[in-house]
Amino acid sequence: MGDKVGSCVTGRCLCGQVVFEIENRFDDLFYCYCDRCRRVTGSAHVSNLFVADGELNWLHGQAEVATYTLPDTGFRNAFCRDCGSALPYVCLDERTVMVPAGALDDAPKFDRKSHIFTDEKVGWCPEGKGADGPSAASD
Repeated sequence: MGDKVGSCVTGRCLCGQVVFEIENRFDDLFYCYCDRCRRVTGSAHVSNLFVADGELNWLHGQAEVATYTLPDTGFRNAFCRDCGSALPYVCLDERTVMVPAGALDDAPKFDRKSHIFTDEKVGWCPEGKGADGPSAASD
């Protein structure tokens, strides 16, 4: 953390139809436990990176990116039309870029890491490492 001088990092959706690139210099990594993030992902939380004035470059498949904005809110989500993977988007302020950390091909560099909306955290959310199960995905 702290070292944001960097090169670009690439990311992609699960099916590989969408590929993007962004400078690897993020301001924040948020683990969000809010009800909306939980519902849009189907998991206990999201891990999203944010950067003000970031330049998001679509290398392939930008036409396959769909965006949904929840009416009467600032909540937004972008995803691949083919596989449903979460993808980056420009926030409603038109200058901040949100990037799902799990979509990146390499480790992100960021200044701050925060757990947000922890009052909405579900009881079945794991507390950290040590969960039972396989240590790697199988094909």
